[in-house]
Amino acid sequence: RHAHAAHVDLRLDVDARHARLTIADDGRGVADARPGFGTRGMGERAALLDGSFIVEPRPDGGTIVRLELPIGSVEAA
Repeated sequence: RHAHAAHVDLRLDVDARHARLTIADDGRGVADARPGFGTRGMGERAALLDGSFIVEPRPDGGTIVRLELPIGSVEAA
């Protein structure tokens, strides 16, 4: 909604050890590297499950959001 993106690509990869979700859009991109309360909270929740949450600009414009969780954490949640 805030990105004004025309296209959004979602990819979910799962192997024996990790689940990885990548969301990429062609919108306005992130204004700076400082996370707001929403993204900070998502990062904290991922960390509680021994995972990672990253928001970064795409080189050609837009934003990439990456979430990676160990499978054990996903099953326990």
